[in-house]
Amino acid sequence: MKTFQEKFADEAIKWANMKVPYRHRGTTTRGCDCTGLIIGIAQSLGKLQSYKLRRYKFDWNMHSGACDIITTELSNVADCVPKSSMQPGDILVFKFGKCNAHAGIFIGNRIFVHSIANFCCQRSLLRQSQWSDRWVLTYRFNNEKMVKHS
Repeated sequence: MKTFQEKFADEAIKWANMKVPYRHRGTTTRGCDCTGLIIGIAQSLGKLQSYKLRRYKFDWNMHSGACDIITTELSNVADCVPKSSMQPGDILVFKFGKCNAHAGIFIGNRIFVHSIANFCCQRSLLRQSQWSDRWVLTYRFNNEKMVKHS
């Protein structure tokens, strides 16, 4: 039987294969943004049902507030793990400028799935400098913490 982490990574691959369109604050296969991808997949797997998208102000990057919020929220349901112990299903957070401004889901082989404005859910290589130079945090869902928030 697959773990939640494995199911989470598999579902991210499905969303990328479906080319789920970008939709600001969306959390479904009809459209999502980078944080909505994470929330939507977790909810489709029966977790984080009570999670409500919080309002955030726009900053230099329209996602900066959302990713700072998702980073804070992730600490309630996930643990920060070292990059060296990364596993499929881990959540990657990227910093642009002074704040956490993008997030994605690691699926293995240095590849992650994410949703970018004006595009759709897609795979990208972590080794590309635009991602590797900005990757700052890695989170792994903690089943015990998630039970409290589902």
